[in-house]
Amino acid sequence: MNDSTKAVLLLVAAGVVLFTGWKLMARPGTKALRKAKRVACLGDSLTHAGLYCGDLAAYVGASAKAFGYEGQGTGAIGSHVDDVLDWSPEAVVVLAGVNDLRSHSGAQTAISGLTKIYAKIHEAGLPVVAVEILPWHGYFDAKGWEENTRIVNTWIRREANVEAFVRTSSMGNSEGRLLPEYDDGSHLHLNRAGQGELASLIAEQAFGR
Repeated sequence: MNDSTKAVLLLVAAGVVLFTGWKLMARPGTKALRKAKRVACLGDSLTHAGLYCGDLAAYVGASAKAFGYEGQGTGAIGSHVDDVLDWSPEAVVVLAGVNDLRSHSGAQTAISGLTKIYAKIHEAGLPVVAVEILPWHGYFDAKGWEENTRIVNTWIRREANVEAFVRTSSMGNSEGRLLPEYDDGSHLHLNRAGQGELASLIAEQAFGR
C-alpha cells in the first residue's frame, strides 16, 4: 500500500468518525425527556382510552396527548407517526406490539414494526420512551405466546435504540398475568388503577419524576 492510498484511507476513516460523532451528538438524550413539556403517547387500545397519558401529564408536569388506535399492530400504528409529529411533542411514549402477537405474527414482526416507529420519531429529532408489552397472558388467546412476549420485552430493554425503556412486569404475576388490582376483567386491558400505575412507572423510569 503506497503513501497516497494510506492517506486516502485515513481521511475516509476520519470522516466516518466525525460523521458518527455528529449523528450521536444530534440524537436526543435523556435530558430531553426530563425537560419535555409536551409528551405524546402512541399505541393501541391501551393508549386509546387516554387515561394513563393524562395521568402521566400530571406526574411529569407536562401537556400530554394520546394517539391510540384500537386493535392495530405496530405496522399500522407506524402509519400514524406523522399525526403525532404534527402535534409538535417534545417526547414520544410508545406502547405497542401486543396486537402483533395476538394476530400470531410473532415477535420479529413486532420488533420490526417498533424499530421503524422509533426510527421515524428519531428522524424528527425527538426522544423515544419504549414501554414493554404489559402482562397479558391471562387473555383468552394468549396461551403459547409467552416466549414471544419475552423476546420482544428483552429486545426493548437490551437492544432497542431508544432514550428510555419502561419495565411493566411489576403489574403482573409470575405467570405473566395482569394483577387483579390492575385488570379491567378482560385480562388484557387496564382498569382505572392500572392506568394510574402505568403512568407512575413511565414517570419514574423514563422521566425521573
